[in-house]
Amino acid sequence: MFTFTPLLGAQSASSKASQSILELDGGIKILVDVGWDDTFDPLDLQELEKHVPTLSLILLTHATPAHIGAFAHCCKTFPLFTQIPVYATSPVIALGRTLLQDLYASSPLAATFLPKATEATHAGRILLQPPTAEEIARYFSLIHPLKYSQPHQPLPSPFSPPLNGLTLTAYNAGHTVGGTIWHIQHGMESIVYAVDWNQARESVVAGAAWFGGSGASGTEVIEQLRKPTALVCSTRGGERFALPGGRKKRDDLLLDMIRSTIAKGGTVLIPTDTSARVLELAYALEHAWRDAAGSGQGDDVLKGAGLYLAGRKANTTMRLARSMLEWMDENIVREFEAAEEGKGVGPFTFKHLRILERKKRLEKILSDQKPKVILASDTSLDWGFAKDSLRLVAEGANNLLLLTEPLHKERITEGQESTHRKTLGSMIWQWYEERKDGVALEKASDGEMLEQENLDNAADALDDRSSSTSEDSETEQQGRVLNFSTSLAHSNRNKLGLSDEDLGVNILLRRKNVYDYDVRGKKGRERMFPYVAPRKKGDEFGEFIRPEDTADELSLAEDGEVDAAVSSEDEVEGQSFEGPAKAVYEKATLTINARLAYVDFTGLHDKRSLEMLIPLIQPRKLILVGGMKQETTALATECQKLLAAKSGMDVSAADSAVIFTPVNGEVVDASVDTNAWMVKLSNNLVRRLKWQHVRSLGVVTLTAQLRGPEQAVLEDSTEENPSKKPKLLEEEKKEEGGSTEVATNAPPEGAKPSADKSEVYPLLDVLPVNMAAGTRSMTRPLHVGDLRLADLRKIMQGAGHTAEFRGEGTLLIDGMVAVRKSATGRIEIEASAQSAAATNLGRGGGSFLAVKQKIYEGLAVVSGS
Repeated sequence: MFTFTPLLGAQSASSKASQSILELDGGIKILVDVGWDDTFDPLDLQELEKHVPTLSLILLTHATPAHIGAFAHCCKTFPLFTQIPVYATSPVIALGRTLLQDLYASSPLAATFLPKATEATHAGRILLQPPTAEEIARYFSLIHPLKYSQPHQPLPSPFSPPLNGLTLTAYNAGHTVGGTIWHIQHGMESIVYAVDWNQARESVVAGAAWFGGSGASGTEVIEQLRKPTALVCSTRGGERFALPGGRKKRDDLLLDMIRSTIAKGGTVLIPTDTSARVLELAYALEHAWRDAAGSGQGDDVLKGAGLYLAGRKANTTMRLARSMLEWMDENIVREFEAAEEGKGVGPFTFKHLRILERKKRLEKILSDQKPKVILASDTSLDWGFAKDSLRLVAEGANNLLLLTEPLHKERITEGQESTHRKTLGSMIWQWYEERKDGVALEKASDGEMLEQENLDNAADALDDRSSSTSEDSETEQQGRVLNFSTSLAHSNRNKLGLSDEDLGVNILLRRKNVYDYDVRGKKGRERMFPYVAPRKKGDEFGEFIRPEDTADELSLAEDGEVDAAVSSEDEVEGQSFEGPAKAVYEKATLTINARLAYVDFTGLHDKRSLEMLIPLIQPRKLILVGGMKQETTALATECQKLLAAKSGMDVSAADSAVIFTPVNGEVVDASVDTNAWMVKLSNNLVRRLKWQHVRSLGVVTLTAQLRGPEQAVLEDSTEENPSKKPKLLEEEKKEEGGSTEVATNAPPEGAKPSADKSEVYPLLDVLPVNMAAGTRSMTRPLHVGDLRLADLRKIMQGAGHTAEFRGEGTLLIDGMVAVRKSATGRIEIEASAQSAAATNLGRGGGSFLAVKQKIYEGLAVVSGS
């Protein structure tokens, strides 16, 4: 049994968040992804909260807010969530931790509000305490790291039923470093969960492992991912075609737009994420600046422009990236090895890219009029340094806002206007799509015209800037002012009129130009130089603020020593805030005169790759999620035709692939189509079974006689008293006043029905002697199993033979025997003519016979019993 329930991300036009529940036989529930959208609405997590007490394990696919954004919130808010085992790859764990630390440090609204049921009437916007950086690190330390292509049997949660041999295997999904395609094997169910993958290779991220991963040249999908009983695939980008020319054309288009802006003296703002796609952008721009610096062209505008990466955890992200080279494309590994040999600079050792982690430093850079390019988080423009930078970049007519991902725009009806907040990013994307003020065309270096939208008129955008304060009411702030004025009054006490005798030794401190004091004849403290310990003045709310303490720092900033002042402000900014907080909203007018442009840097599958890969995967059942309704419906119709054509059937045939397009909350039954029955085996039959083990499965063939449930009751009585014959048992029951028929009828009135359901199962028993002799001659032995060519290669090499892959899916052994595997799983062996002398050699009687013997050894030979 397998049922699929999308909680978020199915046919959604306004959210990219992904959450899915997979329920398997025996009550096993798997949650895949804990995504959240940019509004941080806790109502989106209500359905997830209902499933938490029944979850068996959690799987994470990508280190992006759409897949992992609510993980820390769930760990802090839902009591049982931290007891559920979580599995992900090492890059998803490390980069996801930096992502959420940046998220909660940049966006106070991510902490969510106090529930309405416990709020006071006058305080409607009280924020909950957000998870600290230490808590987020502790939550992510609970995740179990996995490697690619290594099957793993997970541990269940304390409140989960047994997993019964469930196996997880992670494969590279592309799109992000460590992104995962999950293969779940449980009994007869073989499920492939592939959401947000990319088959194309990029500069940093390798392509998806459908054909074997980086360096593979196969034309067929690997065996582990081929012909699953169910494939869960995303449809995001299902109506989009990739840019002709591939990655190089995309990078050139990006650099042409940057050069055209820098040549005008403008600033380019590129919103990006914190720890996923930013690696691809940072690598491409850093190498473009390196090429410009190393070229002999003096007129390259990139030489005089600055390149910056702004993010609160940008340094940590790049440091982690240097330790994840084995998870990236093989070209990154070769570049790193060349740098180790002194032949160049490492891929993430930046010579031109400067990292900014403080808001004040970013504002200082933006206030400079020199041309520059700034990468800032986040892509949504609703939080992070990208939102702060937009206020300073938007008004410049020569500036450029360069979007790298399409932003979902809110589709709000009139009745929903009061409950939904329209985000800044969705408004800007809507302006870009509508081409509000026309399209400005500029010629690129190759003569192609570039489209850049110019918003010349002022546009009013609602900027919901949230600020948090530790004060719960205005009266407390008034109290602080009174305390400060009182402290100033106390400073005048030393001006009271006192005589020299009254002052005593303190005259050295109170009187000017007095340096001598006669201590002869004095005792105690009158003989000591006076010292007054400074006493910090304050009350139960803390120390009093003294404006004169900050006067020196302000004068230093005025004298030009800006760095010292900025560093002190950075220390204050970096301090974590603890205590009650309230969100205060302000409406601001944002005038956008900058140009808008878009280059697709999402790194996701497009229409062509989806329509090419899905027929090659050949799923029995296809579940489409993670896209808008229009693209989901269109892809479902096209896949129905392609899968039917692949199998040679009509679209309306009953045996054609079944395609589901569920909406959020809809439960679809995608169980494997098998004919299976529950029967009970007699003890005599079980003793005669000879099991053969194939990997983790036990296989046996049997020939038995099927009996009804009524005869099964008598069988149980016989097995409990094996020394007695059935006839004696019947006589004993008659002597007790009952009969055999009465014993098998319904229980008497008032008696509770038996809870043991095994009584209603049919019984399989050994055949009578007269029937067993006739069936024994009709049974033939069966070869059961699925032998991989890679395993056969290792076996033959261990036996002393030479074995290597030649061509596509052909294993050549000793240069004479070719082994292939067809799409149906059938193994074909071809051999050249061998002399009698070669056949009588050692090594198992010749290559052909040796290969045949090893293949049989890798399969289970099951004979009838």
